Amino acid sequence: MKTVKAGKVLLILLILIALNGCAGKDKTKEIVWYIEQGSESWIDSEETYKAISNERIDAVNERLKEMKTGLKLVIKQYPRPESLEGFSLNNQKKLVSNIISKDENVDIVPFNQTYISALEPLDTLFDTKEGKDLSQYYSQNQLDTEKLNNQIYLVPKIVYPLETFYLFINKDYYQAHKEAIDHVIHQPLEVLKYFNENYQNKKDWILSQRFNLETYIADKYQNINNTGLFIRKKDHKVVNPYEEPYILDTIKLISDMRWKGFTGADLRQEDLNDIISKDQVVMDGSRGFTQRLKQKEKDVRLDMTKEYYAYVSGFSILKDSKQKEDAFRLMAILNTDKECSTILQFGTKPERNASGKIIDHAHYTNISWNNFGNNMIIESSENEVDNKLEYFKKLEEEANITKEELLPSYQMLVINWINLIILEWLQQMEMQMSLDVLHVIREIL
Repeated sequence: MKTVKAGKVLLILLILIALNGCAGKDKTKEIVWYIEQGSESWIDSEETYKAISNERIDAVNERLKEMKTGLKLVIKQYPRPESLEGFSLNNQKKLVSNIISKDENVDIVPFNQTYISALEPLDTLFDTKEGKDLSQYYSQNQLDTEKLNNQIYLVPKIVYPLETFYLFINKDYYQAHKEAIDHVIHQPLEVLKYFNENYQNKKDWILSQRFNLETYIADKYQNINNTGLFIRKKDHKVVNPYEEPYILDTIKLISDMRWKGFTGADLRQEDLNDIISKDQVVMDGSRGFTQRLKQKEKDVRLDMTKEYYAYVSGFSILKDSKQKEDAFRLMAILNTDKECSTILQFGTKPERNASGKIIDHAHYTNISWNNFGNNMIIESSENEVDNKLEYFKKLEEEANITKEELLPSYQMLVINWINLIILEWLQQMEMQMSLDVLHVIREIL
């Protein structure tokens, strides 16, 4: 009898173990994370609203399994807003509701102030163990700057403050001016001055279609994201750009070049497109990879790498998410686990130079071509310092930024909305806004 009873007990135990094993499998929770189509350099799928199959995602999920997190990362894409018919700010506001109508299981979306009412405040989640582990990578100033109505709605993506700026010059023009251009190429403002003084418009030729103030003053100043302020590099002090003669001189120079027609600012869009299609742009500045890279026989690419104050973007959890705590836990893991972050930034087998440093072809690291992971905790690529986190924290401490000096995000939202509205109106009138107009708007606000 005892043997029979023991057998029954053993059978029950085996059944319980089997059931527990099945339950364990069921415990794995899929966190559905949406990104904008084409926003990741390592994702080549054009499909939207469907789970993406990719080596990096598989590797991250293997790591999550090893860590016994019970979580699985599922990445899906939504269409680019500009691809939607009649795109406007209203379309942007409807972006989340549109995703939810296609996929009710969505948990995470890119942060955007236009649909903030659909986002979950994360303050209490930042008070959890995972939140505190994550917070060590941010300064309180950064978190405070990102708050709206005194609440934070995103997990910020922090990257090393470095930007690679590419300058494309028409090969014929470059050969004719090679010595002079090479002499000033690592002095952005001097590059502009040279072209302004020596460039002669030819029929259908323009000098450039884009001029970015931050790029040309990057040798002396770093912009502070979400503010109208800059860090002056020589003493790491926070300054108002309109009180800095060097910046004002740069603004005046760019404005002068625009008035001369060097930038194509006075052209109708269809005329500008025609000139670009004929490859008649002599100089074209780019913060990332462009289609012009495929035209190497026509262009000369010059590399100007400059440090910037690290920019912050990030992702948010939807109020409609059925697993907010787990979604936040996954976001925290991807930003605090070195292996996960490295896989998402550089893949499973990154290319390395002779010194063993990662060669970073995939993205430029200012706003980061890749949206996932914490660039501060992974090993340095060939253009970065060895200890990025220590370097970044020291930079911010020396800058002595105070909360009172930072422009709140909601004010930037108002500014951006006004800028967009005016830009839309000007484009309808076949005009473009000058830097002087933007200056006036900012001064008024």
